[in-house]
This record gives sequence, structure tokens and C-alpha cells, in this order.
Amino acid sequence: MNSPSKRTTKVCEFSAHKTDVTAVHLGRKSGQLCLTGSDRGKVKIWNISETSYGPITALTGHKKPISCLIFDNNEDFVLAGSESGSIKYWDCQSEKVLRSFNSHLSMISDISYSHRGHQFVSGSMDTNIKLWDTRQKKDIQTYKSHTKQVSRVSFTPDDQFIVSGSDDKTIKIWDIRTGKILNTMKGHRDAITDFTFHPEESLIVTSSKDKTVKLWDFDSFKCLESTPITSTRIRHVVFDPEGRCVLAGAQDNIKVWGWEPRKNYDHIDSRWNDLDDMMIQSDYRQVLVASMYQHNVTIHGIPLNTLSPYGSSSGIAKSNLKNYMMHTASSTKNKAKRGHRSASVLANNDHDRHSYAERPHKSPTMAKQMVRDDMSAQKKKSQKSSGKAHLIGTELTQPLKLKPVDFICNEPYTYKLSDDRTINNLLSDHNDFIDVVDNRLKNYVTIREYWYKENRKKQAIEALANLDDKATSCDILRQVIKYVNQFFNLEMCGNLLPLLQSLIESKNDEQILCGMMATKELYRAFSPIINQTLAIDSNYNVDLARASRQSNSHKCRQLFLSIHSSLSRMTSSNFEINENSQYLIKKLEHFI
Repeated sequence: MNSPSKRTTKVCEFSAHKTDVTAVHLGRKSGQLCLTGSDRGKVKIWNISETSYGPITALTGHKKPISCLIFDNNEDFVLAGSESGSIKYWDCQSEKVLRSFNSHLSMISDISYSHRGHQFVSGSMDTNIKLWDTRQKKDIQTYKSHTKQVSRVSFTPDDQFIVSGSDDKTIKIWDIRTGKILNTMKGHRDAITDFTFHPEESLIVTSSKDKTVKLWDFDSFKCLESTPITSTRIRHVVFDPEGRCVLAGAQDNIKVWGWEPRKNYDHIDSRWNDLDDMMIQSDYRQVLVASMYQHNVTIHGIPLNTLSPYGSSSGIAKSNLKNYMMHTASSTKNKAKRGHRSASVLANNDHDRHSYAERPHKSPTMAKQMVRDDMSAQKKKSQKSSGKAHLIGTELTQPLKLKPVDFICNEPYTYKLSDDRTINNLLSDHNDFIDVVDNRLKNYVTIREYWYKENRKKQAIEALANLDDKATSCDILRQVIKYVNQFFNLEMCGNLLPLLQSLIESKNDEQILCGMMATKELYRAFSPIINQTLAIDSNYNVDLARASRQSNSHKCRQLFLSIHSSLSRMTSSNFEINENSQYLIKKLEHFI
């Protein structure tokens, strides 16, 4: 296996904006265009092969930081959402804002175009999903059910349904026309970060802050496989063009996962600063990873032929996946023969659309299971033909006259584990432990460097808020919270509160208490400022500093209320947790 340094190449690195970059998007059609958004509300379009010549164009209109952005299918138009909850739609050629969409109440977290154009869907921190048409000002439909921020939204490949992932740990499938939920997929233990559809089969892969990747059958909505917990949070997942494997991008690595059986084919380490987008550039057969740090954007490229199973070991990988691909292909043919209706046909029948999630579907299973089922069927058939089969149901009242001794093996069974297998198992566990320790050390060093540099406390808190390791977060939080009155401001408070809520909602008592302790300190320090700021009429905000303070106060108030909701639902046998919970509930009620 090649070393990471030989496999990862830096395609380009450029200063995208004069201020911090807040969002990056790679154009899927050309594989050559890149969108960047800044904390001043500006959007720029770049050619990644010619970044030294500056941006192709700059788009203005937003006043708040850009939170997400995307090209249309032909890369002629741009949609960008901001922290204010508004979405703007630009013509790239004229650089003019064609339309503004303002129905969301809070930050836009994701936008996705339909495959047929014109329509798009948006998800927001206000927990709502909205369907839009670029030719109309008002939203067409609003989808409500998530209890926390919607982190990811997308149309299904046939544009008949909408899929959404949320910080409430669920993935929901929606009927576009009626706005009703067809199914809710549960299984992840933390917020959903991304999902992607198989290019050919009825499969979907999801990733989460719980550091796992799961494979789901999109017909039965059942989880078929799940990867082990990794050392860092998975931020993006993407199928390769043939659908053989899934590439999972984390903050500092990419892993290649295969199924049937589940296998980690490859692992490549790198130091992305903040991985914001990932795609496979089909024409050039390489993985592109876009990351951002302050005002800089870096794009790395990894040729697919340097990754297993696409390189020298691709033949092995194909043989491992051969049974699975043969099964899924035959399953598709069988469905066609049986007249199995696709989602696009369901669109013509309202009754079928509503009962889609309730009908039984055949889910993709392992080739081995198919063989076992086939052998079992043949055995039953032969028994029936010979007249020896006992049909349960027809003579249910008759005893089967089975003896316990019939089920006991006469010879003891012992499982022998070879020395090589034992050593490999130990090394695998050891490597996982080293990965965790190494990742924890890097987190400590990064935050320490920020904290002790002048005017970098804000970056230290942002890095702390984005940590994947709650144990590390607690260790650092106990130290920095002591300086809340000395170094913190409203913006830093708003950045830290989501982390505190995740700690409070965890299952670990120490983490819950740490989150409560830090919430108390932030409440004591900033509740007077928040109340005073919100009491002032926003119409009198004539300067940027006051407007920013007003915005940060609204954000902090909403986050404190979200923590209040989490505490209200909490049940624990720990006396200290219950005591602190009741104290915080009473204090945070002042924001209601």
C-alpha cells in the first residue's frame, strides 16, 4: 500500500476571501468549478485549475455569513443560504440576484436541487424542510417532524421523494406532494452528517457524528450493515461510480468500505483543516476533497487507482463483491418480472403512495443467505414430495414427539483460533487504540496552540465545539470555562452551547455533569447581556456592532431554550444530575 503522502496531491490552495470562509462546494457536472462563501455574505466562483488568476465571478446580496451553497445541475445558477435563514438565487453570467426566499426562521443548513431542475429543497436549524420552485417566491410545501436541526436534505434519484437527516439522529423519507412521512429510519446514536444513494440499487448509505457508516435497504428501510466506531467523526460519504464501495471522509482521513462481507479496504491519512465537501471526479477518476481554514481553501486529489480495491487489488475486491452484485442484479430482474413497481409508478396512485412504507419489500441480503434459503426450499419440496413433511398449521394440535437428546451434540465442539488470527486480532485492537490516542493528542495540541496565541481564543472555542471526542471535550472544557468572564463573548457562547447540549444528552454521567456545569457558567455570564440586548428594539440598530450583538443574542437564546427542552426530557437515577437539572430548568425558563 502506498504511503498517504504519495497518494494525496494538493490540486490547489488559494486565499478565497479576505475574511473567514464558511462554506465550500465542488461543482459535480464539470468537476472543475468550486463555490466559496464567506462570513461577510459573499459568494465566489473559482476554476480549481486557475485559482491563481482569481475568481471567475463574485456574487453579493447576503448580509449574514454563508452557511451552505450549491450549483444547479448545469452550473449556470447558484443557490446560497445564510445564517439569517434567507436563500438567494443568482444567475452566474449576469451576477444578478434573480430571487430571494425568506420563509425559514433560522440558519439554512443544506440545499439540494432536483434532478429535473427548477425545484429545490432546503433544511434549516428551525427543524423545518421546505420545497421551492426557482420561478416562485413562496415555498410550495413545508415538511415538519424533526425535533432538531435538519443537517442534510436531498431528492431521491427519481425525484419522487425527499430524504432528510437531522441532529435528532433520524433519517426521514417524505412524500413530496402530501408532505407526509413514509418512514423514519432509526439506528444512529448521534446527529446525521451525510447520506448518499447507490447509483444502481435501492440502497442508501448514511453517516453520523456517532462515527459510524450504515447501509440501508431503501425498500424495507432496514439497516443491513454498520461499520465499527472510528476515531473521528464521518463528515461525508460517497459511492464510487459503479457502486462497489463507499468512501467515508473524516476530518483527517478517508476510509474505503465494502459490503458482503463488510470490509475496510483502505485507509488514507491526511490533514484536512475542515473537510467541507467531497466528490469523485469521474472524468479524471480521482477523489476531490475540499477543506477550509480561516480565509484559505485547499483542494486535495486522490487518484482512485491508488486506493484499494480500485488499484492493484481491484481483482480481489471484485471477487469479494461478485456474489453481492450478482444477487442485486438478479433481484432487480426478478422484481421486474414480478411487476414490482418503482417509486415513479407510485406517484400515479395516491393510495399506493401512502401505503408504500407499509407494504412488504424484498430487501437485499447476503448471497449466503440466498443459498441457505434456496437449500431450505429444496429440502421442504423434497420432503413434501416424499410424503414425510409435517405441515405445521394443519395439525398444530398433534405433538411432534421430539426428545431433548435429539438436539444435543454427542461430541464437544471446540473452536480453534490460529496464532496468526490471534495476533491479527490483537494488532487490530491495538491500532484502533493508537488511532484514538493519536487523534486525542492532536486535538489537545491544536486547541492549546490557538488558546495561547494572542487574539485566537475564538478559534480555540470553535475547534473545541467541533471536536468529535466528548471525553476530550470535557477535559478541555473544565479548564477553559474558568475564563468565561475574562475571554468569552456572545459569539463564543453561541459556538459552545451546541457542544454543551450534546454532552447533556449523552449517556455518560460525567459528560452530563460537565455540560451542566458549563451551561451554568455561560448562563451566569451572558443572560443579563442577552436579556438587555433583546429588550432593545431592533429597529434602532444603526451600527454593525449592535446588529451583530442582537443576532448573537437571538442565537444564544434559542440554544439555551433547546438545552431547556433537553433537560425537561431528561430522566436519571443520579441525584447530582437531577439536582443540577432542576436548577437549570428554573433558570432557563427566564428565556421562555
